[in-house]
Amino acid sequence: PTTGSVVMNDSVLTSGRFDATDPSIYNNPGNYLGRIEITAVGAPLADSLKLPARMFVQPAAGPRLAVDLSSLNFGTVALFDSATKSVLVRNIGAAPLSVTAVNQTNGRYVAYPQSFTLAALDTQRVTVKFYPIVAGTQAGTMSFASNDPSAPTVSLTGKGIGVPHFVAV
Repeated sequence: PTTGSVVMNDSVLTSGRFDATDPSIYNNPGNYLGRIEITAVGAPLADSLKLPARMFVQPAAGPRLAVDLSSLNFGTVALFDSATKSVLVRNIGAAPLSVTAVNQTNGRYVAYPQSFTLAALDTQRVTVKFYPIVAGTQAGTMSFASNDPSAPTVSLTGKGIGVPHFVAV
């Protein structure tokens, strides 16, 4: 119960429930610490009992690839120059994750490392470089070839702009 009363020298059995159905919880397996607080209201001596609580979210069976960002926007970059951004890849599964290739649909984007293995609950930063050689917006998608068949993708966007060249005559 969320409220109630207990007669002096008596007890009440209560139960608590941890809800791990929110994506921010099940996409981050591990320990969660908190407390259950019981407060005396209307008693001559108002007091609170604070009980520590711990919830452990079990990693999903098998490998499970998660990425901290669903898109990277490189903004405006001068032609033949480059811009670099990165994403954090996590294995939120219970088995090792093997990434055999990081693929991009647009050749103006290059990611590294191209392959890696992550133990359960381990992470790897993947760096992406945008190198425009033509003016205009250039979009692409980065995908991960791995032993997780449901691995997410990352959208890539950048814009190449021309820089005027002056030639002395």
